[in-house]
Amino acid sequence: MGKTTRRKKRITLLFILILIMADQGIKLYIQYSCMDKQFDLLGNFIAFSPYRNTKYSWFNSLINADIGFASHVIFNVGMVILILILFDFINTRYRESRFVKVIFIPLIAGSLCSLIDKLVWNGSLDYIWLKGFFIFDLKDVYISIAEVGTLLCLIINYKGLRKFDERVFAKELMIHIKNRFRIKK
Repeated sequence: MGKTTRRKKRITLLFILILIMADQGIKLYIQYSCMDKQFDLLGNFIAFSPYRNTKYSWFNSLINADIGFASHVIFNVGMVILILILFDFINTRYRESRFVKVIFIPLIAGSLCSLIDKLVWNGSLDYIWLKGFFIFDLKDVYISIAEVGTLLCLIINYKGLRKFDERVFAKELMIHIKNRFRIKK
């Protein structure tokens, strides 16, 4: 691995860490200074309203399911691993691109923040209230940025993405995983 590649990986990691520290730092500040406060941020549209979600996920809260802690942690760890493998594969196979990083950096940071929320906060400390809808936090914004970036890739047909063949992609991904982790048949 060349110096340039190592430097790029360090910069990517630094951006991920900055996003994680911002999310968790805000939560620490709110936990110890603002849990009892509520105020409007953007008129009657967005408000600051801290709420501890102990259901471990938005989906679990939405349908009032009783999916437990261990299931959420296992799912979260699996997603982080999958995202990292996909990021590595796409950067290796299709060459590194800033647009791909703009999608994956917030996605990785948001996924790691979600895992930290479950392990450290026993849920999530949400604080941005979209009035009439739901309460979310910075990690949710990170994940939404990744989702919007992915949709933009499809809309603008980034690198011919509309011609995407999932069978070829899956086959190439499996070969990449076998090579990367030195898995023998």
